[in-house]
Amino acid sequence: REVLYTVSLLALATQRAGRFEEGINLLPQSIEAFERRWGSSVLHTEPYYRQALNVQALLFTDLGRLDDTEAVRRKLAEVDLKLSGERSINYVQDLATLGTSLRERGAYAEAEPLLRRAHELQRTAVEPGSPNVLHTMQYLAICLQSMGRLEEAETLWSELRPQRIKLLGDN
Repeated sequence: REVLYTVSLLALATQRAGRFEEGINLLPQSIEAFERRWGSSVLHTEPYYRQALNVQALLFTDLGRLDDTEAVRRKLAEVDLKLSGERSINYVQDLATLGTSLRERGAYAEAEPLLRRAHELQRTAVEPGSPNVLHTMQYLAICLQSMGRLEEAETLWSELRPQRIKLLGDN
């Protein structure tokens, strides 16, 4: 466990130093060894495993490997759902991040339900009043707008503006 933690920190340090290829090459063997050693029953309760997946997703994103990012983000959402449940901040952020990644790739139909669910959970249960609610709402509006669903997007934009002013000021 400590090895995976240490390798994750090292990979994160390489990411912050802009050495993405070096960082991404560190993680797969450590993650696979951890999965073999501890088995799937432990993975969903192990924060070091979650951390390693998150760092791996960041590195894949930095390298422009969006298919790999998406696969790791899906795995991360699965881990967080089992680890903490649907109403955990980590799981909700996973949904929002995955939805945003899909939106950026043009997979709007797949992104929309994830962004809607993340927004609903943030707004009602997990982070009411947080800037994350506004970010997810904005990404959902952009997604709807990109799909040509302009009336729905406009409704979100008009709800978003006063909330943004209230939370962040009129900038």
